[in-house]
Amino acid sequence: MPATLAQLELRVVCASCLLKAGEERAEPWEEAAEAAEASEVPGVGPVVSPFVTVEVFGGAFAEVRGASARNERSPRRGATFHFEAEAHSNKGEASGAEWRSSSLASNGLCAFWPKEEAVCVVSASHSELAIVWVGVWTTRLGRATLLAYEAFPLALCRSGWRTICLRGRGGRRARFCNLLVHAQARMVPNPYYRGMGTVEGVVHSIFGTVGK
Repeated sequence: MPATLAQLELRVVCASCLLKAGEERAEPWEEAAEAAEASEVPGVGPVVSPFVTVEVFGGAFAEVRGASARNERSPRRGATFHFEAEAHSNKGEASGAEWRSSSLASNGLCAFWPKEEAVCVVSASHSELAIVWVGVWTTRLGRATLLAYEAFPLALCRSGWRTICLRGRGGRRARFCNLLVHAQARMVPNPYYRGMGTVEGVVHSIFGTVGK
């Protein structure tokens, strides 16, 4: 693993014109003209209560956690944990690194999250391989239902205010459906890095990185 980790702190600020469960809102210039015309009719589903999840995949090490959990016990290398904004937990392992925000009741038009409830930190050993997946969900009949999402390479993230144009469940851009975030990108020391021996140093000089 490299001596530093690429880190991205994301603060979810607000979401506008979210899709309803089962709704598709295509762009008018897309090839599916009929679907675009049908999308002019507002969704008839129930009002959504959105929450946001952030996941990261790729590289030797990748995790995402709530900002308030920075000083908690660090997970061992290779393990991924699920952190929620309302109640952090570092006991259960999950199949993928995931963070979840709080849920806003009945607000899909212009949802706004308080700062202390919607900040997460993404860390990865190889930013060029890591993919960040952001999804907006609602709870329907006791189950989480995906409304919209977007995925992007961690290596392309820059600090500042960013608008994430979301896609519907079918993968097409959803018109007017956006997520506003504030991002802070930085490099931090890798707590899992160990000094390399002679053999590892030679391998590192040839191949660039050493997996541990």
